[in-house]
Parts: sequence; C-alpha cells; structure tokens
Amino acid sequence: MRSCRFLSVLLYLLYRRFLCRKKENVDKIQEIFTAPWAIADNDYYRLLSLLVPCVAAGNLDAIEKRLDNNKITAYATTPYLANRWELDDETLPADSVAVIILEGTLYSWETYRLEKQLRDVFDNPKICGAVLWINGPGGMVAHVDLAAKMIAESSKPIATYVADAISRNLGIAYDPELPLFRGQIFTGDVAVANGYIDQFGTLEDAVKWVLAQATVRKVNEMYNI
Repeated sequence: MRSCRFLSVLLYLLYRRFLCRKKENVDKIQEIFTAPWAIADNDYYRLLSLLVPCVAAGNLDAIEKRLDNNKITAYATTPYLANRWELDDETLPADSVAVIILEGTLYSWETYRLEKQLRDVFDNPKICGAVLWINGPGGMVAHVDLAAKMIAESSKPIATYVADAISRNLGIAYDPELPLFRGQIFTGDVAVANGYIDQFGTLEDAVKWVLAQATVRKVNEMYNI
C-alpha cells in the first residue's frame, strides 16, 4: 500500500521546492503521486525510485527530461514500410496507414496527444486506418476511456500490434469495464487468447491488415453491401 504520509511529505516537498517553477510541470509531477494507475506495483515503484531523489533534491529539470522521454509519436506509412510521412504531410500517398507508437509509461497528458493523433487520422482522407504499436508497462487511468471510445467508434480500421510479450499498455484499446483496465495484468499471449488484442507477427502484417480492411469497407460501400 502506498503510504499517505509518504505522499504528503512528497507533495510538501513539491510545493516548497518548485513553487517558482512552471505550474503545468509541477502539476504533472504531483499527478504521478496522486492519480489512479493501471500498472504493476513493481513498475510503479521503479518509476518512483527514479523520481523521488529528484524531488528531494529539487531537480525539476531532471524530472522533466525523464518524463519527456515517454512521448506518443505517430507517422504514416504504406505496406512494406518503405517510407514514412508526417500525418499532415501534403505529399502523403492515398491509402496510407498511420502508426501510433505507445512506448513506455503512459501518462495522462500523453493520452491527450493520442486523442489528437486519432483525430488527425480520422480527418485525413488519405489515411485509411491506423495501427497502435503498444510497448510499455501501463500507466495512468485518466482519459484512457475517452481514447478507447474514439477507437471503438472509429469508421476506419484500427489494429493493435504489441511489440513486447509482456506489454501492458493494453487497456487503451478496450472497454474500461474489462478486468484488464482495472489494473489486472495480462501477458501478450493471454491477451491474444482472450481476444483483447490482435495477433500479428510483425508491424508490417498489421499495416497490411488495416489496408485490406479499408479496401473491403470501400468495396462494401461502393456496392451497398
């Protein structure tokens, strides 16, 4: 169990040492100690072991640098992964597939970034779908339900590719009522067996699947099937 006294001391240190720093950054650090998490205990405590000494020393720069290492990135590509484009690139070929990479600890402010990237995918007629490339230990619960709703209601096909057999950033793609979302940990194999994630041998397989699904949907719309 996380000690309330321990948290109180940390928050007091945050207030005293970082009072003159940018409020947004201090709020992020404070959220790490107070927000609900869907992550294994050992992964959470490993994160704290890296951050607490920085808090005690008043080294906000080191904390910001570490948090910036976990950014959700995205690019557009085509089958065989020969080239990459920014999602808003005007030279983007038709029927491109977006690859959204969720690597490392998932923070709530990065989930906002995911939501924006999903909107970019949905709004760009040259992008036919997306692959969520997931590789991380899990993260904050906040806003994940909104991203999951966007994915569930998407008119474009979205595949889930798990790069690591023990990746736990799986709740992002699924109903928050699932046991998984409540913090229970599934390995990649178990998640595949239960139908929580798509089973692809490679990222290229996932990209090809999205393109195939998008093609089928276009044909169905063309012939009113």
